Amino acid sequence: MVSSIRGASGYAVRTIPVTIVTGFLGSGKTTLLRKLLVQPAWGKVAVLVNELGEIGLDHDLMWGASGTTVLLENGCVCCSVRDDLVEALESLFWQRLQRRIPAFDRVVIETTGIADPGALVGPLFSHPLIAERYRLDAVVCTVDAQLGAAQLQSHAEARGQVASADALLLTKTDLAAADDVASLTARLHAINPYAPVREVVAGDVSVDALERLVADSGADGGATRSGLDTAAAQADEHEGDEGDDGDDEEGSYPGHRRIRSFALRFTRPWTVEALDAALQHCIAAHGDAILRVKGVVTVEPDGKSLLVQGMQHTIFPHEVLAQWHGAHEPGFLVFIVRGVSVAAVKQAFASHLTTHATHE
Repeated sequence: MVSSIRGASGYAVRTIPVTIVTGFLGSGKTTLLRKLLVQPAWGKVAVLVNELGEIGLDHDLMWGASGTTVLLENGCVCCSVRDDLVEALESLFWQRLQRRIPAFDRVVIETTGIADPGALVGPLFSHPLIAERYRLDAVVCTVDAQLGAAQLQSHAEARGQVASADALLLTKTDLAAADDVASLTARLHAINPYAPVREVVAGDVSVDALERLVADSGADGGATRSGLDTAAAQADEHEGDEGDDGDDEEGSYPGHRRIRSFALRFTRPWTVEALDAALQHCIAAHGDAILRVKGVVTVEPDGKSLLVQGMQHTIFPHEVLAQWHGAHEPGFLVFIVRGVSVAAVKQAFASHLTTHATHE
């Protein structure tokens, strides 16, 4: 489903931004949030802690409380969720509207340590009320500097979390050898070439620094210098063997060869309707394989540049970029996919948009 919320201007209307904090078990998600949520810049935030099991621990460790919904001292609202995030977001919205809880201008979802962000986001933003009231702002992924290399090798969930992220926070670097940190950083760049990596010790990062990091990835529609431009060039260099669905070859870590990134470029502007039709056809054919798609596309008749984002079976509302200063002209989509070839993705666009893939 292509989810595009449009107002009178024909583009996305104002909605509540949602930040997803993901990362494998024990990678420091809760520690990060505890540090972020005491900062004034995140003083009006609703937090959803999506926990595993019948007895939750993260919620109690983070807030020192056992209730399902907790009003924090800084005015934030925290909810412990073990089942339906859609229901939790709906409840938060109506409670906010009825002034039963403090107003919030952002939602942060802390996922379980084995969550697939793509599988989480799809059902959320295909729900009519959620898609109308909320928008995905960024996916932030924590990676353990000590255990991350082994987790990436052994767990598809860890690789999917990294591939889906807009920004990567490398935690516990004070406990890891410098060579191991450098090697892990290189692996992260190989899996996700457009997500910037920042080292964070004990969750110590400011909200401003995190927002700049996300903006560097191009997730911020108002960014004047989007990291997507560099990403398009880097992604072309990281394209793997097309259509490889076999076992990993010697010299690669398990699962890595099936995660590949590439850029599709468009030879001319298109209408929003044609763009949406192509995206819908693409995710209908290959949604399970699309870990992330992001790009900047010029549309007719007004020549506006749109930030396009999506993952798996969901394309998020397009945002108009105020300006674009990338070295490459607008008209590209960067894909991170698993187990699908460049040719297959191009074919899905073929009946709607003319594309070519470049290698720079």
